[in-house]
Amino acid sequence: MFKNLKKTLFISLATVSLVSAVGLSSQANAKKTSSTNKVTYAKASYQNMKNNETLVFAPTGRAGLYNKVAGTKGAKVVASKSTMRSLSNSNKGGNYFYGYRLAQTNSGKWYMKVVSFDKKYRGYVYIGKNDPENTSFSNMSGLTAENTMTQTSLPTNTKVYFANPGTKNVTWNAPKYTQYKTKKQVVNTQPFANDTLTITKAAKMDRTGNLYYYVEDQNNPSVSGWIYSKAVSETQSFQFNSKTDIKVNFVSNEGTNLGSKFYRANSSENTQNGALLNNYANSKSQFTNSNSDFIKGAVPAGYTYNYQGTNESILINAKFGDTISLVVTKNQEVNTPIKLNYRSNPISAMTSMNKVANNTTVANKSQSEALATGQYIAPNANAFRGVSGAQYSVSDLNSYLNLNSVATLFSPTYSDSSNNNNHYYVKYTLNSEYLQAGTYGQDANAYYTASIVNGDSPMQPTNNQQNNSANDSWSK
Repeated sequence: MFKNLKKTLFISLATVSLVSAVGLSSQANAKKTSSTNKVTYAKASYQNMKNNETLVFAPTGRAGLYNKVAGTKGAKVVASKSTMRSLSNSNKGGNYFYGYRLAQTNSGKWYMKVVSFDKKYRGYVYIGKNDPENTSFSNMSGLTAENTMTQTSLPTNTKVYFANPGTKNVTWNAPKYTQYKTKKQVVNTQPFANDTLTITKAAKMDRTGNLYYYVEDQNNPSVSGWIYSKAVSETQSFQFNSKTDIKVNFVSNEGTNLGSKFYRANSSENTQNGALLNNYANSKSQFTNSNSDFIKGAVPAGYTYNYQGTNESILINAKFGDTISLVVTKNQEVNTPIKLNYRSNPISAMTSMNKVANNTTVANKSQSEALATGQYIAPNANAFRGVSGAQYSVSDLNSYLNLNSVATLFSPTYSDSSNNNNHYYVKYTLNSEYLQAGTYGQDANAYYTASIVNGDSPMQPTNNQQNNSANDSWSK
């Protein structure tokens, strides 16, 4: 999470009789009440928060951590003020906290439920008596919003290779302990040892000072991600060894050379140049098998590999030191639906937008109602298309949205009866920083910020009153 991101928490508020409950999801469930101190909880799912990178906190030491809201029946101390104070001064990323639930007692106290990144601590922390909707998260009692990494300048040479291809120091969707539930992009970089990587971002961890690079692999976009800076090198370290290696060329059924990957035998097998790979049990299971992990991971994105026939014969007869060629078939192009989401202020939850007809009717809505419905008129945009199974980058998705006039969307014109029937509309502006890479054919997501603009909507109705949202194949 970079310093230029807002330190805000996406939440939605709901009032329930004498007490209030807030969750990070618009769907609250399972109310629980204590006889000592009335508290209502609204459960939130991680799925609803995955696009928010600002839910990272550090304890201040001014409040302890409890298994339940302090003052309720069964509440016990999980971590004392002293322990929380020591965690606040920690240089370990695992001691960051992730916030995912808020609750208010009937006495007006607010609590946040958190879990440490290393999952050692979980519970409720007192954050004050001020409504979180109107409070900066840098001014809470028991917690303070944290940055986990800071952007820095790129190195002079941005073309690099994996320094030691293998299962260590692989690429991640975010550097470990900079976000909650980070995950590996690839579990083994050996098949991509020969790939040239391009460094497009650089950042230092705020607590450890470790430098990470975001690298992009043009040949295999699914490999792209964050990697420890010392795990890449300006020089290609991989050297072909005829005793242990086989070079695999991938060729399309149209005859196009799609690149090469290298298989290296397990070090426990005493392989020799010219020896039949199929005679070595481990290598056979990893390479020759019809469900080979190596082959599955090495096949170029957007292509399908068929084990039967010529490919099977080539694999069975492969020898160490050989260069072999496997044929793959290009997948068909497919539409990639884009799910549209929006928020109306910095701390509201991301919710789905709704397509509506472009007609002459001017609905009477208050501005709050218009923001809540999330209605937009779909433009006549081309579909977001690509080869099924191939990867698209953040840049690909962002370019599509901008080139197809989808970066800004508009609602119909509304009339506000509480304000002299003045006309206004809702403008939705793309938040490109939340876009993520993905796979063609699977749902993509776009995120917008909604704002009220006085006057008539730029999406004026057509003479024949056609609903132009019926033809839009770009959104879902």
